[in-house]
Amino acid sequence: MLFATLGCSDCHGDRAPYQDLLKQAAQKPMTDIVAAIRNPEAVNPATQMPTYASAVDEATATRLAAWIQTSKAAR
Repeated sequence: MLFATLGCSDCHGDRAPYQDLLKQAAQKPMTDIVAAIRNPEAVNPATQMPTYASAVDEATATRLAAWIQTSKAAR
């Protein structure tokens, strides 16, 4: 799964320190989630999340954002 492969689960997985941020993100528009995945510092300059723009293209970030919206919204 892309979420685990990219290391997202280390910070945002079950019982991880930023798990709750995914539930909040799931409520946002797809374009906002994609932007936060690829360039989190542009959304929140104080973020500890690394930039994924060079590692994750727009299409991949969109697939990940769709997964976040569908799997995390109800949690």
